[in-house]
Order: sequence, then structure tokens, then C-alpha cells
Amino acid sequence: MNRFRPVPWPRTGLVERLYVNIAKGQADVYVHQKPWPRQPQNPNWRIEVTNIDGRHAEETKTRIRKACEETARDYLGLWLSEEAPLLTIATVTWPELVRLATEQRYKTLSPFQQRRAFHKLARTPVRRSRHARSYAPVKLAEDALALDFD
Repeated sequence: MNRFRPVPWPRTGLVERLYVNIAKGQADVYVHQKPWPRQPQNPNWRIEVTNIDGRHAEETKTRIRKACEETARDYLGLWLSEEAPLLTIATVTWPELVRLATEQRYKTLSPFQQRRAFHKLARTPVRRSRHARSYAPVKLAEDALALDFD
């Protein structure tokens, strides 16, 4: 699972932008719907870098902005190749980006949900009452589980 997948913002209602978590603590990277003709890959949407740490010099801020934009393009390309192999950065539209970012979120479990589901399956339930013990699960013999398809 790609840890740099875009997160829709706001989480409910009409999505205004997608947040890409690539510069945590240094800057915020968003993909906006507004057209941006100076962006050569796809002028129909824009990668925007905001809230760059103010302690940096102006030339360093420019380098951080360019590095974040380039990294965002790379990771969006990787994410698109996983989610929709027929789409590329140059051909994807804003509605398709939003649909891919919101749709798959509920189909796949997060790493935390996967660990929790595995943990729940691995542990045995604790029986606390006498009544519950009388309804113990029936264990099948191993040969009953072996299926013969001949």
C-alpha cells in the first residue's frame, strides 16, 4: 500500500483539494482543482506547496518548493500506476483524481485495521459464564476439511 496516497480535504462533502504527505514538518503539499498553465505535466490541476518553514532562507524555500512539487509528481505517478494503470499524470482529470482518492479508501483496510483484524482472528474468545461454556464451538476433524475434487 502506498503511504503517500492523497487524502481528500475536506473529508466530507465536496473535495476542494488532496493532501499529499511528503514533507511532514517542512511544508504542506496539496493538489488543487484550479488550472495552472505553467505546470507542464497537466495544466488542468495544480500541485501547491504552502506553509514552508519560515526559518529557511528564501533560496532554500524555493528549493524546498521545487523538490516538493517534483516529489509529489513522482508519488502521484506511482499511486496512479497502482490504482488505475491506464491513467498517467498527463491524462488524469481532477474528477478522476478525486474519485480514485475517495473510492479506494473504503475498499482496502489500513495497516492498523489489517493488524487488528488479524489479531481478532488469532485470539480465542474467553468464556466467562457456565451457559457460554455449554455452547463451545464444534471442532471438525482434519479429514472432514480435506476436499476431494476427483
